[in-house]
Amino acid sequence: YILRLFGEIGNRFVLPEVSGEVLMLMAALAGAAAAFGGFESGARTASVIYPFVIWPLGLLILLSAFTVRTEYLGPGTAVLDASILPVAGSVFLVFAGAGSFLFAVPNVEGKPCAALKTAALRTFACLGALFLVMTGAFGEGGLKFMAWPVIALMSSAEIPGVFFQRWDVIFVGLLLMEMFISAGTNVYNLTDCGRRLWKKGGKGAAALWAGAGFLCALWCGTYERAMNLYLAVNGAAAVVLTLLAVIFWFAERSRQR
Repeated sequence: YILRLFGEIGNRFVLPEVSGEVLMLMAALAGAAAAFGGFESGARTASVIYPFVIWPLGLLILLSAFTVRTEYLGPGTAVLDASILPVAGSVFLVFAGAGSFLFAVPNVEGKPCAALKTAALRTFACLGALFLVMTGAFGEGGLKFMAWPVIALMSSAEIPGVFFQRWDVIFVGLLLMEMFISAGTNVYNLTDCGRRLWKKGGKGAAALWAGAGFLCALWCGTYERAMNLYLAVNGAAAVVLTLLAVIFWFAERSRQR
């Protein structure tokens, strides 16, 4: 999903003359190269880059909050109800790579629980504010009809002066950087899982996992299909993990009794 998302955004907003498949291959190769450095290298990279992504995101949300797109607004179009949930889900999915920060940052700051909570609260606070600002700017109707409302919103962000006027470009750059880090983290995690399960690890295994990820993204064919597969697999995994957690909790309570 991350590879398809990288190819879709990169092709549509940055390099329209380059196919999404070529950009996906670049991200897969970058992920393999990042995984070669091991977890410590990837975690320190994430911890350094995290503030350069999360704080500019908060600033862009603040700057874009003063813009209202009246062409998208109409009676009742800024109402928050259940019909907006799929839109909210798609907005959050664009930031799926933020998980690489949440998993990597706590392991290099010395206090895993506190660091994880802080990173999660900051990230989700920014995403929640982003969604509310978008609803106010475009209304429910505007969000439903726009393919990439987050990037469209950032094109409205303005600050005094003329040095930067295309904040959407800067925002896309931050997103792509986040996805590069996420690709490396995911390839490393797959390699580590393979080492634990089948005793196969190292740079060769990382290259194979990156190649498998690229072939899977290629097989999906479109971003929408990759997103549906991502939701189906993670939804099933969430159900299974929740059931296991409940079972283990009851088993532990029974053992204590």
